[in-house]
Amino acid sequence: MPPKVSVVMPVYNGEKYLGAAIESILSQSFADFEFLVIEDGSTDGTLGVIQTFKDARIKLIRNDGNKGLTRSLNLGLKLADGQYIARMDADDINLRERFSTQVAFLDDHPEVGVLGTAVRFIDDMGNPDVLSYFPLDHEAICWSMSFFQNPIAHPTVMFRRDTALQVNGYDDKLLVSQDYDLWSRLSAITQLNNLHVELLHLRKHKDSISKSNFLRQKDASYQISREHISRIYDIQLPERTISDACDAFWSPELASPDQVFGLAKYTQLLAAHILTNPSTSPLGRINACHDACWRLKSLDQTLLPDFQKRQVRAWITWLEREIALDQKEKHLTLVEEEYNSRFIIKTVRSVRRIIKKLTPGNKNNRAI
Repeated sequence: MPPKVSVVMPVYNGEKYLGAAIESILSQSFADFEFLVIEDGSTDGTLGVIQTFKDARIKLIRNDGNKGLTRSLNLGLKLADGQYIARMDADDINLRERFSTQVAFLDDHPEVGVLGTAVRFIDDMGNPDVLSYFPLDHEAICWSMSFFQNPIAHPTVMFRRDTALQVNGYDDKLLVSQDYDLWSRLSAITQLNNLHVELLHLRKHKDSISKSNFLRQKDASYQISREHISRIYDIQLPERTISDACDAFWSPELASPDQVFGLAKYTQLLAAHILTNPSTSPLGRINACHDACWRLKSLDQTLLPDFQKRQVRAWITWLEREIALDQKEKHLTLVEEEYNSRFIIKTVRSVRRIIKKLTPGNKNNRAI
């Protein structure tokens, strides 16, 4: 019988932190998993560290040379037998209840295909740092992905293998941001969620991939966000607007006034679409408006000419008005629901009194 979960962990020259990472997998409270360790042509002592563990759940796969992270991930996806894929990086630490928590959620929510969690960042020595939470529901995640950032931490993710294969897994052409791209493509066919629970310690150090590929990540995020808003929101924005917004987001200290204004305009255009899209839920509208308003207020408007400052402030005023209207409508809806609830309770009580009077043997029974 195949395991419920397949853990996929590529590793290249990762001997320094690998032992602790493997130990955190093997000590999970949920035990029905296989552990695919893909050794990607390491030149240090990585292989020796893996071979010190004798657990039968470990399946060592050795690449013929260094194939890279994306191809190794797709190899793991192809060889996996589990219903769910649990991602793991060779320098991070899982908390003991990670798998049991995620499996229980996915079993109870078949509409969700990708599930991340909150993360606690740690340093080289394992000392705890910031605890980071991410957007929880599908609409909030899709909105966040429009802004050149990945709102699901890759090492925390558990996803449905069959669903990922429907979109052909990770894109082999991408050397970085392959997870961001996959979530974006999956968001068109399944729900994405994050748990508001700390289940992984994510190590940040000088050799982290995300630190060493800044420019590649910036270029990839531009392309992914551009395709994402077209795929999910059916919006076609001018290339210059998206490019300026991306530059201002990734390098705010180097951004020109036009790029800062481009990010403001990009934010306003996306918010306007959300507000006019009938498929957006009331909560999705309010959350998007709040986030867009926060983004506009946080821009360094000191860089902008007066006429652009006035425009940005006008957009902020417009969003605040929309938030107030949505909240008023939500309040009226809650009042109406409360009234309906009281009416239903009152009606049920009346029916119960009638039934009681008609019950045989009841001294108060009388013809109606």
